[in-house]
Amino acid sequence: MKRNFIAYRLTFTTPLHIGDYKPFEYGTSQKYIHSDTIQSALMAVRAQYGLSIPEDGNSGFVISSLFPFINGASDDCTYFFPKPITGLPVLPEQVKSIKKVKKVSWLDGNYMAKLLSGENISDFGGVDCDHIRGNFLSR
Repeated sequence: MKRNFIAYRLTFTTPLHIGDYKPFEYGTSQKYIHSDTIQSALMAVRAQYGLSIPEDGNSGFVISSLFPFINGASDDCTYFFPKPITGLPVLPEQVKSIKKVKKVSWLDGNYMAKLLSGENISDFGGVDCDHIRGNFLSR
């Protein structure tokens, strides 16, 4: 089943620290902003504007965590999604690149769509896994 969604691209003009414990604890940082953080912020804004907050917790919308993206030409963006918990498939000829594959944390939209539709995504740009750049798998 295909679903439509709206993507809001947040860009920051100054450095951003994403903490999760203490207000002034800068020793550790999260890699992305979790959905419950955004949901709570939106409910706080509703309250500040005097709007009611649903008692059953149903806000009328679903929100995901914030994920990285790369701006392209005009309105073209490459969106990234977290690597599935099950990991990524590795072909026998890619064994020498296993460390590179294990470091992947984010898949671009093309790889994610193929993975969700059950297609084989194990080529990673050939034997040398050229589509892997740091923690990102992208064409």
